[in-house]
Amino acid sequence: ISTQDTTSSNDTESYVAGLWHHDRVGNRLKAFVFLHDVDCDEGHPTEVAVGSHLLNYYRTDAMGASRFSNDYVRDHYEVAKLCGSKGGGFVVDTHTLHRGAVEGSLPRTVVVGEYHSIGKCAAMDALGLGLPCPSGDQFLVS
Repeated sequence: ISTQDTTSSNDTESYVAGLWHHDRVGNRLKAFVFLHDVDCDEGHPTEVAVGSHLLNYYRTDAMGASRFSNDYVRDHYEVAKLCGSKGGGFVVDTHTLHRGAVEGSLPRTVVVGEYHSIGKCAAMDALGLGLPCPSGDQFLVS
């Protein structure tokens, strides 16, 4: 479980999760809980490409291979913005194409809980990817 403030960077060079992507881990669930109201236009909502969880991806360790252009996603999928009131939130399969919108002027702070195979933390550490797991703010719940 971790908290994320996605408003400190308004560009995809500083916040790579602002690019359309899947998380390169197969099916995995993340739960997001809003710590304040998240506006659909100015609040940096997570956006998902509806139906893209059904795609099959070739395994790759190259991050660039998991990124998709904004034009491609919007031309081929319905895009849903995941926003709402304080205390609300959503659960998403990170195999779905998604992005954290970098556009917006309002804050978005969320609590993120992740459900995945226990082997993922060791793999992320071995690859030196610096992803949220296994950072010091992650806790094993058994």
